[in-house]
Amino acid sequence: MLKLKFALPFILISTLVGSAPLAAEAGKPDDIYSDWAKSLYRTQDLSRFDGYWAFMLEKNGLEARNLVQPVLGFVNRVLHQHPELLKGRFDDLSKYPKAQRATLARLLWLSDTPEARQILEDQGQGNYLKKTIPPIENWEIKGAQDLDFCWGWFMATGDTAAVKPIVRTLDLGKDAGAIKRYATSEKTEADRQAAYNDAWFGAALWSLTSFGKTDERVATFLEQQFADPSTPKTRKTWLAMILGEVFPGKYKIKIADEPDRVGLELPAIDRTLAEVGAHAKNYPPKFGSTEEREKTEAKLRDVLNQLDAVLLDRPDDRELLMRAGMAHSMGHNLDFAESAKRCTQIYDHVLAMNPEDAWANLHYGIFLSGSRRQEQGMVCLEKALALGVKEANYPLAIACLTLEDPVNARVHLERYVADFPQDGRAMKLLQLLRDDKVTFKRQEWKSPGT
Repeated sequence: MLKLKFALPFILISTLVGSAPLAAEAGKPDDIYSDWAKSLYRTQDLSRFDGYWAFMLEKNGLEARNLVQPVLGFVNRVLHQHPELLKGRFDDLSKYPKAQRATLARLLWLSDTPEARQILEDQGQGNYLKKTIPPIENWEIKGAQDLDFCWGWFMATGDTAAVKPIVRTLDLGKDAGAIKRYATSEKTEADRQAAYNDAWFGAALWSLTSFGKTDERVATFLEQQFADPSTPKTRKTWLAMILGEVFPGKYKIKIADEPDRVGLELPAIDRTLAEVGAHAKNYPPKFGSTEEREKTEAKLRDVLNQLDAVLLDRPDDRELLMRAGMAHSMGHNLDFAESAKRCTQIYDHVLAMNPEDAWANLHYGIFLSGSRRQEQGMVCLEKALALGVKEANYPLAIACLTLEDPVNARVHLERYVADFPQDGRAMKLLQLLRDDKVTFKRQEWKSPGT
């Protein structure tokens, strides 16, 4: 069975660009050639080409799967613009190991010069001459290495047509979060493909942001793509997030009332939910003052408005739905009208899309249990537990206590403490459960309306 490994292999970035250099100190070959390669389209300085080529051969750049594509993308354009470099370096493929010759033949084919075509003919590789080289703007992205190929092409030429396929890869954001979900999925072929899509999307998102911050030409191109009326709305959402990072003073990512609203800055949403959660994750909420409560409620209302607005355009976006569900759950704890109803609708929708969504079952179960629907909540929590979410043992213990079942509460709590021994609140509660002198009785308490 296929085993997924998602390291987002941005080889071009790590070995050529220098955003994450392999060398720890300045002056190492990785740093020298990173800076040289990244600025080549501006400087056309070929003085380091031979050193770079020797360095890539030493790193097995013509055979290693994670290096071949960025090397091909970069070097083929260098040779296209400077065919004089072919002589003495690439005109005799027999001097290279046999395992490297296919990559070299492909390199010569892509360089698309009369000199390269003659070498292919002389070296018995004339079959390449029958193949058509697709325009770089139509390059097909089948993996992170293809993204690296396009970045290599751009670095050698400065041609933003090479960035177009990378921008198109943002459309795979429809599967964002699939890697995280894969662990608890049925691991079907569709699950695997969605996880791969998520990996390639993440690689594209990260690299466009990185290049946008360091290369004015890329930044300008991203703005043009964002302003282009033909750009799909969902792609604009991700472009807006990137531009918010590249031009933080110029692009403020927030929801407006216009029909072309673009999306959310999810990290900011997550930070706000964490801040609100410190007060309203459980019922009753806890505040030090009326002013603190008012500020917290205002923050949560703003987030709810943003999430609900975006979900009108993207009603099946699981990542947005999960955030909206948690936000409305806290709104319910703060007595927000309609939040309980909206929270139920959201989690019902998520589980209708995927009944085996472990984390949706967990959070829905917590919400239901906190809304005096313990029996329903326990069904979801037990399913989350069966799907591998060990955290479900704690809310199951609380639900059992609420239903005056301390025996099963203790069973779940002991399992939880065994998995999470650092949780002091759970340890204290377990000690109480183990104390025969302590009794637990159901207590009626005021709850937000359901």
